Amino acid sequence: MININTYNTISYRLSMFQYLLKSFLNNIKINHNVFNRFRNINSAIIILILIFLSNNNSFAQGKSSEELFKQANDFYIKGDFLNAIKSYEEIVSSGKESSQIYFNLGNSYYKLNKISSAILFFERAKRLSPNDEDINFNLKISNLKVIDKIEPLPVFFLYEWIGIVRNFFSGDGWAEISIVFSFLSFGLIIVFLFVWQPVIKKLIFVAGICSIFILICSYIFANQQSTAENTQNTAIIFATNINVKASPEDNGTDIFVLHEGTKVIILDEVGVWKKIRLANGNVGWLQQEALVII
Repeated sequence: MININTYNTISYRLSMFQYLLKSFLNNIKINHNVFNRFRNINSAIIILILIFLSNNNSFAQGKSSEELFKQANDFYIKGDFLNAIKSYEEIVSSGKESSQIYFNLGNSYYKLNKISSAILFFERAKRLSPNDEDINFNLKISNLKVIDKIEPLPVFFLYEWIGIVRNFFSGDGWAEISIVFSFLSFGLIIVFLFVWQPVIKKLIFVAGICSIFILICSYIFANQQSTAENTQNTAIIFATNINVKASPEDNGTDIFVLHEGTKVIILDEVGVWKKIRLANGNVGWLQQEALVII
């Protein structure tokens, strides 16, 4: 919001601008046709006002986000978690997001014993900072309160190790690493071509192979992490309990029951129905109102 003093300043500046512009047009005695192009000065000034106020509004919103974040933190420290949530979500609704805001939202909901919402925001925080210890710990603690204890399917150990390494960094982090090693690899190739000592040449060759290997891996990980961060195919169940159907219809056969807080993978959709898969491989259909996308 722009206060009254700001509006008075704008009004004064625009009045001066209008006065100077009119004086300029009168003093240089421009011809009638050219003057007609400038006779709608008031319209032009209105446009300037809108642009000026829009820019000031953007600045005010940026400033208010910082104030809201500080205000939300103050509410959280005081134990006023409802108002803390309101302030944090106002920041998110303005188009800004960060793992810290989602983490704080998750903590606030957890304090209110709203486990589904807590897990949702911890998952969103993890999507942006997959290797953050605090986020992963709080998410683990929250999942302990979920009724459904779903054992994931066994994963080949090599694939599991690769997943652990991949989650060390976000997509942007791996992209930065790939850029660094692309320059390093190029530099090692140049040095290799101009060095003649056999021992040094072998060392540079080995270092170059390792650098290129890391470059390729980091590039692949950057793409995989970026895809995971931007693909909204996981969700949290928010219904207290819901019957999962064998087909996307109300009279479909009930095959199992899920409770709030359970994480699912979305495979497909038909109208208001979502085809979901659990970590243990079970597949079924439920209505989209029962879940919230991570």
